[in-house]
Amino acid sequence: PDPDPEPTSAPASASTPTPTPMLTPAPVRHHAAITGGGMAGASLTVEVDAASGKAVIGLETLTGELFTRDEAAVISIPAIQGVGSYTLGLPAGALSQEQGKGALTLETQLGSITLAANMLAGMEQAQGKAAAITIGEGDRALLPEDVKAAVGNRPLVQLTLTLDGERAAWNNPEAPVTVSIPYAPTAEELINPESIIIWYIDGSGPAVCVPNGRYDPATGTVTFTTTHFSYYAVAYNKVSFGDVAGNAWYGKAVAFIAARGITSGTGGGNYSPNARLTRAELIVLLMNPYGIAPDKNPADNFSDAGNTWYTGHLAAAKRLGISDGLGNNRFAPDREI
Repeated sequence: PDPDPEPTSAPASASTPTPTPMLTPAPVRHHAAITGGGMAGASLTVEVDAASGKAVIGLETLTGELFTRDEAAVISIPAIQGVGSYTLGLPAGALSQEQGKGALTLETQLGSITLAANMLAGMEQAQGKAAAITIGEGDRALLPEDVKAAVGNRPLVQLTLTLDGERAAWNNPEAPVTVSIPYAPTAEELINPESIIIWYIDGSGPAVCVPNGRYDPATGTVTFTTTHFSYYAVAYNKVSFGDVAGNAWYGKAVAFIAARGITSGTGGGNYSPNARLTRAELIVLLMNPYGIAPDKNPADNFSDAGNTWYTGHLAAAKRLGISDGLGNNRFAPDREI
């Protein structure tokens, strides 16, 4: 063997392929369509903050077109994955018009909210500020345990108003807001849709039923009007009376008003559907759906108002001009109608 063999060259290594550059996907752009109100065909860019789960649109450039026609302008934001709140921003002055026409509706996957032109009219702290109205998912952890259990997995939304970024309380009986929340009832609830209700929850006490809330099978939503913002939840409250048959022609109507606390019956689990209605019972039934509370310790009342379950209601009815009685400061509360 050759003591000094010629060194052999190492085999040529295979060429290393050039790595394919990673492409950053372009951000998805979302747009809100506008129909009606003289702005049909317009479109707004939806700003999405994926980290916080918030979507925002601004109407600053279109405020001159708002509330100029009788028809409503509808802004529809598409469902956006990971988003739990939708905000509409616009100058507060756009919602402070005493003579505005039509309405403005914001439609989202969480629900829709319809605003009037005078929503913020008379609200001095709103002057010259930027308003933002938000509909978002409510935080169930903040609910009292009994309310949380009763609501279950039904929709819970929070409505808020901010002025220049600061939370502001809003309450305007002259400009109620209409809210519609999508809801798919259970099989039992579909049999008794009159028992599907809306609760107002402010965290300071028990949930309060919104008397005008109702389920609309045609739209698949629970709709109600309100004059203040807070938490609102879809709930189910089936109330029955021992003397109201399930197939009675008036059964659904009785269940509707009982579910909303408009009536609690006549005692002993009965409603007494064949009894004659008294004047006191009628005035209470008229006031309850509008949320008119009875006066406590009234200074003025009808002379025959007594000291019983309807006394405070008669005082409120007199104070508000709902009833002037029969004359001579008498109401005759126990007289049958």
